[in-house]
Amino acid sequence: MGIFARSKAPILTPADIDLSGIKGGNDAKVIGVCNAAVADLRISGQGDKIILFPRVIIEPIKEVTDPCGPVPFCYWCQGELKIGHGMFLKPKRPEQSLVIDNDGKKHQRHTSFLAKVTCSHDFSRKEIEVAGLLPQTEDEVSGVEDGRAVWFEDKWHLAYTAVSPTHGICVAHATTLDWQTFDRRNIIFADPNKDACLLPERINGEIIWFHRPSGEHARPSIWLGFGQEPWRPSGPDLFVAPRPGMSWEQERIGISGPPFRANGVAGEFIIPYHGRSKSHGTYGQGFIFARFQNGERKIVAQSKKPALGMNLFRDVHKKGLVPRANFSCGQVVEPDGRCIVIVSRADTDLWLAETTIPQILKHLEV
Repeated sequence: MGIFARSKAPILTPADIDLSGIKGGNDAKVIGVCNAAVADLRISGQGDKIILFPRVIIEPIKEVTDPCGPVPFCYWCQGELKIGHGMFLKPKRPEQSLVIDNDGKKHQRHTSFLAKVTCSHDFSRKEIEVAGLLPQTEDEVSGVEDGRAVWFEDKWHLAYTAVSPTHGICVAHATTLDWQTFDRRNIIFADPNKDACLLPERINGEIIWFHRPSGEHARPSIWLGFGQEPWRPSGPDLFVAPRPGMSWEQERIGISGPPFRANGVAGEFIIPYHGRSKSHGTYGQGFIFARFQNGERKIVAQSKKPALGMNLFRDVHKKGLVPRANFSCGQVVEPDGRCIVIVSRADTDLWLAETTIPQILKHLEV
């Protein structure tokens, strides 16, 4: 039995997103809204609103009628959406195939950007500004994805995935105060890397990044980067890897939402993370209880089974882009200990799932 209760309906769906305000947007359609960065403005003393920066997945309106013929795909040029044409690399399996253009560069048919959604604190009201963070640079030609937001040293820090045919899948970094203008630091972790987030406070004078490099010979794991400035991390240093015997995280793990303090104790954090099963391809969400104190870091406890699994969406999990995926990039932690996670269901829509810090600690057997 899980420790979460979910909302009765999604809080954001593809139907809520209007692309007409984006240059070139009329040539595309929204197929998914997922993996939202979450900024609770009470933390920064900027009011009581919640800012969501969800990933919006779009693809060309024009359908592919002949998998052996020209294939339209989306890409970006300095904030403007463009439609290119190429050929499927695997025309016999087009749903799994990349598209190769005339220059030999490989693309997905779809692309992504980050929208801005301002919500009331109970999520009952929302205001949508489609152009939150649009791809601008050569590193972002194929889109930006999966932001994670942390208030750190008087600024909001947004880590996100930048994708391009030339630079691959990288971690980029931007800062903001108003969620309107951004100081983009661009790439901080090179390809292949994603699932990055900043620890919300310094430990022994150092900043700490969580991130997930990938390689051919090791299962993707959670690593740490260190430094004096957020945009100049060094490392990496392995933090935690998929554990033998834990089938729900056997294929890979990565951080979910930003770490938050456990019971307000300095240096003690609850770290949300996700795991993917190799045998079933399902995603589950778990937690790590860790101490960063006295120059040491220690994993005190870790989920033995998912705290948030497929059962939470058993009535709707078969519908969507990635039917076996429940994913999160952020949560709201209330002063009374409630933890409201913004969950992406099947890379298609966003829901709320609520638990409490005492329930998380009980789940971890702490």
